[in-house]
Amino acid sequence: MTRKWPDRVDVLVVGAGPAGLSAARHLRAAGATVLLVDARAHIGYPPRCAELARGNFFEVFGFDHPPEWVRRRLRGLRNMPVLNRTATESGAAAILGRMGVTVVENCALVGLGAYDGRERPATFRYQGEAPQTRAQLVIAADGAASRVARLAGIDTRINPLETVACLAYRVVDCDLADADDIRFEYPPILNPHYFWVVPSGPREANIGLGLPMHRGHAARPILERLMAQTDSFSGGRIAQTLVGWYPSTLPLEVPYTDGLLVAGTAARFIDAELGEGIWQGAFSGRQAAEAYLRTAGRGTTAADLAPYRQLLEPMYRQLYDGYHKRRLREMRQAHG
Repeated sequence: MTRKWPDRVDVLVVGAGPAGLSAARHLRAAGATVLLVDARAHIGYPPRCAELARGNFFEVFGFDHPPEWVRRRLRGLRNMPVLNRTATESGAAAILGRMGVTVVENCALVGLGAYDGRERPATFRYQGEAPQTRAQLVIAADGAASRVARLAGIDTRINPLETVACLAYRVVDCDLADADDIRFEYPPILNPHYFWVVPSGPREANIGLGLPMHRGHAARPILERLMAQTDSFSGGRIAQTLVGWYPSTLPLEVPYTDGLLVAGTAARFIDAELGEGIWQGAFSGRQAAEAYLRTAGRGTTAADLAPYRQLLEPMYRQLYDGYHKRRLREMRQAHG
């Protein structure tokens, strides 16, 4: 192993999606030392979801972005960006590296020690070796059913009946009914989830669906049937397939413990009604950084980190509202 591994850092961030990248950006801008690790061979790949973000996403995310990070802005939705997530996440990681963040791909956290009143020790699997570091704070941004949070004693188990499988195609050279607006359709076969057409160019779209995980095996034939039936687009060819899943449940009520904060999908920060999680990831990562900075070196016990929950309160209200709307739609569709 040729990489110089830091013995100690202020913050260890596990996971380089929107939450982890946003947290690392805001922490480093404030002068914190940061180690960012991601288990994928290449940050940003493979991409997932419809790639649609809110209009203020980049302001929350914390990065000035080059044009190639955005596939299209939708005029019908106040210029909401459709991201190129591979370019966005790999590009953000490269910027962080230039800022002085230690960024490591293809690196898995395999051990997380107890908080000793000041730090947590962490052990990794990287290039056949087991490097270690110690961090005042660990941010678990490693996705749904977070292993990192579980190692710290937070129950991240998810009821399989409250998970959603997603399948989408990036279709190019197609004719769109409206290249500046999205289409959501709610066929009973997907109850309570939906089929989407999100334009990502004048003649290009992200077309996909979500459905209960236990029916994920049926996603491809259902998607192709709905694509044939919709009037939102015609023609084109499939250039890319995107798959994923997300929790369709309430967020973790206490997303912190001694020396650790949970952010993004790892904390179930997903709008259960819409399946939206990109903005929530970036927002929670930013607030995780703020919660750490507010400790001002006093310590990172659970009591020190408790303000994180208050910083997230506006998002929690939205997530609870989305969850109950989804449940209401599910009941209405089930009863005709």
